[in-house]
Amino acid sequence: TALVAAQAMAHTEEMASWEAKLKKAEEDGQRWKAQCHGLEHDLSAELKSVEGAFAARLKETQDEVVSKEIQLRAVTAQLADMQQRIAVAEREGEESRQKLEEAGRKEARLVREMAEKLEAEKARRVKDVMDMKDRVAQRAQEQFAVAQEHFNQLASTLEGKEAE
Repeated sequence: TALVAAQAMAHTEEMASWEAKLKKAEEDGQRWKAQCHGLEHDLSAELKSVEGAFAARLKETQDEVVSKEIQLRAVTAQLADMQQRIAVAEREGEESRQKLEEAGRKEARLVREMAEKLEAEKARRVKDVMDMKDRVAQRAQEQFAVAQEHFNQLASTLEGKEAE
């Protein structure tokens, strides 16, 4: 009976040791879970910040595009006015008509050049916004992958401790 009691006592001590290890592993798991939650919260906040900056930049670009379109309409109206003046000059005589045509061509060329510049600027800004969007998305994916890997490592460590 003394041998059985000694074996029971050793078994009880071993069980207590395993229970302590299990409790520590559970505490570690809770701490890691809290760290992962913190990382997730940080990533979410950063993503919201980046999205806000992106939205503000997009709004700014849209406002600029609208402004450029208004300018383009004004220039187009000027072109229409010049074309009307050309028609009047044709009725008034060849010399006046030739002078106004030359002025109209110059202005039309300037309008076309300005319109081309405005369209190129618009396309560049839209491309800039899309590139920024792609960079934001890539960064968010990379940060998520890092957080996922960290979480997987923590989970793997926890599983290893539970296996012990």
